[in-house]
Amino acid sequence: MATFTPELDSYERKDGTQAILIRITVDRKHKRVPIKATILAKHWNPEKREVRKTYPQAAQVNALIKSKIVELEQIHIKGETNRKHSSAEFLQKAVVRKYTSDSFFNYMERRIQHLPSPHTRKSQASILQKLKHYTGGRDLLFGDITSEFLAAYRNYLSKTLKNGSNTIHSNIQKLRTAYDEAVEDGLFSFEGAHPFNRIKITTTKSKRTKLKEEDIAALESYKAKPGTAMYHSLNAFLFSYYMQGMRVGDLLELTWDLVKDNRLRYRASKTKKARSRLIISKAMAILDQYRDEGKETGYIFPFLEGRVRKNYTEEKWLSVLDARNTFIRKKLTTVAKHLGLPKISMHVARHSFADIARKKTGNIYLVSDALDHGNVKITENYFSAAEAEENDEFVTSILGE
Repeated sequence: MATFTPELDSYERKDGTQAILIRITVDRKHKRVPIKATILAKHWNPEKREVRKTYPQAAQVNALIKSKIVELEQIHIKGETNRKHSSAEFLQKAVVRKYTSDSFFNYMERRIQHLPSPHTRKSQASILQKLKHYTGGRDLLFGDITSEFLAAYRNYLSKTLKNGSNTIHSNIQKLRTAYDEAVEDGLFSFEGAHPFNRIKITTTKSKRTKLKEEDIAALESYKAKPGTAMYHSLNAFLFSYYMQGMRVGDLLELTWDLVKDNRLRYRASKTKKARSRLIISKAMAILDQYRDEGKETGYIFPFLEGRVRKNYTEEKWLSVLDARNTFIRKKLTTVAKHLGLPKISMHVARHSFADIARKKTGNIYLVSDALDHGNVKITENYFSAAEAEENDEFVTSILGE
């Protein structure tokens, strides 16, 4: 025997409304499904198990409740007719599969498609692919996402994929954001405690590679053969550093028309902000090296020669930029090895500028603006705890020897 009882969800959304659920009871076991409607508690009649007539859309919502119960009854009867025992979980999944875009996977895929940034779409698609690989090709319903499932997935990321705690935390948080949006939209309503609340993941301060001024000087003195890939890669690294930690994607796309007198005016691809940056003499010297080759049209640096952005989709263009960044990193690694420096990449130029600028000025807000960060907290993550010698200088400057 199965019963289907309308009730109001105990979870209150940001707007103060609560979802209307149908409680499925079979053999004293309960499961719940939403009807994709939310109301304020004052509009719910708990005795009659329906929306009060004073609510403007009472007739429509009550009709929706009845249609959902009829649907559940039909699924139950069909199962009994086919001599299949319809458990509460079976009935819930049958309805959830139909009314939540079939699966959490399908919901995530649609959500990713509507994200504005190709960088964000790519990173979240990678997170989704990890989850799909974990399930072994099986579909994942919203109702399957329990604290036990998440704990097992966390262990998989840690022990099997060897992901660090920060990566795991970021992955789980992205999944939670999508899950919460589905709940807010009334696509799904969880039963009991929020499944993500019991998943605790500690994060650690990332140890970012950054160079000191003497390391930068060593790179400046390095003699790479003009015209080679190593020569261009080293110029790109130093130019990024001189231009206040310019992002590699922006640097690769720089064109000569953006250079006016001694300033570089461009729009940051990540934040879409217009930036105007002074071209210091060392940066201008790099530009002059390319001017001497008679090249004052098109891309400043040669990494994207022959490629026209309009011929690519956003995702394909991002792949092109990623491939060129990887190419540059390999060349920079070779240079660093020759100089006895740690492995470096274009992002190390950004970290190094931030660290040196912070130490020289002490003004994290100016550093944050220079890096084009939307929030100073992002900038703070660039800095690890003070090194021993820094702390020594700090304490002696205050208390003396």
